[in-house]
Amino acid sequence: MSSGSRRTLAGSRFSDIPLTRHHRKRKTKCSGDWPSCRACTQRSQVCHYAGNNPQAVMQRQLHSRPGTPRSCSEDDLLHQLPSKEIVFEAFKLYFEYYGDSTFCFFKEFILMNDLEHGKVPLRLQFCVLALMARFIEPCFSIYNGTVEASEHFASLARTSMISTFDEISLLNMQCNLILCIHWTGHGDEHRAWFQLGVATRIAQSLRLLFEDSFPEDDMASTEIKRRTFWTCFTLDRLMANGGDRRLTFDISSITTKLPGTRSDFLLGRKTSAGTINDKVGTDEPLLAYTVRIVDILGNIVDWSGAGGRHNENRNPWDPSMPISSFERDLDAWERALPSHMRFNEENKEAHVAVGEENTSQ
Repeated sequence: MSSGSRRTLAGSRFSDIPLTRHHRKRKTKCSGDWPSCRACTQRSQVCHYAGNNPQAVMQRQLHSRPGTPRSCSEDDLLHQLPSKEIVFEAFKLYFEYYGDSTFCFFKEFILMNDLEHGKVPLRLQFCVLALMARFIEPCFSIYNGTVEASEHFASLARTSMISTFDEISLLNMQCNLILCIHWTGHGDEHRAWFQLGVATRIAQSLRLLFEDSFPEDDMASTEIKRRTFWTCFTLDRLMANGGDRRLTFDISSITTKLPGTRSDFLLGRKTSAGTINDKVGTDEPLLAYTVRIVDILGNIVDWSGAGGRHNENRNPWDPSMPISSFERDLDAWERALPSHMRFNEENKEAHVAVGEENTSQ
């Protein structure tokens, strides 16, 4: 059910909207917004009306498009690929949109070369297409809409992953992470959380949380594994809500180094980044600062969503309160941030002139 579906069918239907218990008590009008109306949102109340509960919402989303994937042969799936031009455009856009973010764990020149020579696994191609098809103009006419195109390739991606669903491999983890990003962009957070859960279990099975699990003589593959793990960690922090989605990773046990600079990654150099349990430094890579601030955000949302100060007997201003700890963490992060990474008019002009590529390393 979309936010507008409760009030746009067959003209005005506000009289048909089931009222929440709070509206009945206050005798106020329901705006009809979903999953929470404006009045309940303003009062920080849980919006309950007929047909709206977490389990019902989850079941509707899990049984919505695309349907349950069916087994399909490799040849049949191969014939479902679009033109080579569209596939290449999807991968180029992936690196253009995500190449400098925490959501990229591939080396562009290597992956594009593998794509040129037919070495990229079919399931990975479908996953990238699911994520990027909505931005490719020919897909609009071929699949009757950009969203429809993304859903089409997401269905094919799921079908291509059936036989490897429980495969403990980095590739399987990466495919699930890409689909997680795709479903999040489509507003289907329950399905995204499921894909993230599979990726999380693979990360734990591969021991990606621990630095000693990586070979010391292969910096290139090590950084790919690190970045894949930190993508998983970041999505966990961004999607947790303190309610039905709690934080998965406990940072106290994580020894994996934070993401290094993009140049170190591409050149296979040893990273100078520390771990998330180290004190935040003043010369860390941009992605390391990003992971740290996302971790703080995730902890705040998780604590607040689980009840926050309403579960506390202490005064809100008590220094021992979690909110005080969050404030100290934020202050430490801000103080450590280098001057060239702070936003102001002078820095904005400098970044435009020099290029973000040089200033974020």
